[in-house]
Amino acid sequence: MRISFVILIGFVFFISCNQNGDIYKTKTGAYASDSGRFEARFPSVPLLDIENIKDGDYDFQVFNYKSILEPHQIFSVDYRDYPSEIFKDISDEDFLNNIATNYISSISINLKFGDIETIEDKDFKGIYLKFKPREHPDVKPMAHVKIIKKENRVYYISYVGSYNDKIDTFMKSFKIKKLSI
Repeated sequence: MRISFVILIGFVFFISCNQNGDIYKTKTGAYASDSGRFEARFPSVPLLDIENIKDGDYDFQVFNYKSILEPHQIFSVDYRDYPSEIFKDISDEDFLNNIATNYISSISINLKFGDIETIEDKDFKGIYLKFKPREHPDVKPMAHVKIIKKENRVYYISYVGSYNDKIDTFMKSFKIKKLSI
């Protein structure tokens, strides 16, 4: 009985320590993940949620780092590693456009699509979507989503919620970390 209690306490401690994954604060104040190979200036310590997804014939995991300020202010970075054969017959641009189309149609129930920008970098391609509230089109966007593809990893950097002055800082701060060999 006593041994199982000690094992239970150890298990709970292990699980609670793992909620942040390998996230750590950098000298610049951003939070970084070595396994996620990214850093971003979250407004508070992000927690990690891992979800197993089945998409057609493929099983993969979604790693979601989320910082919640108010009930309606969510800053997140999530990524998933797709099997490389998915990209065999589709260009990066077409893949990103498909994701953008699906994202726009799924979120447009609550928000009005505002703007789309192409993100070009020597190491990756991406898109930046902005959405406005349906009731108040003159209010600042209520959702920002960057979708970035680097090799077979796709990152979703997003803010969803009421206006917050940390949105631009967070969205601009995302960087893909170089792998050290």
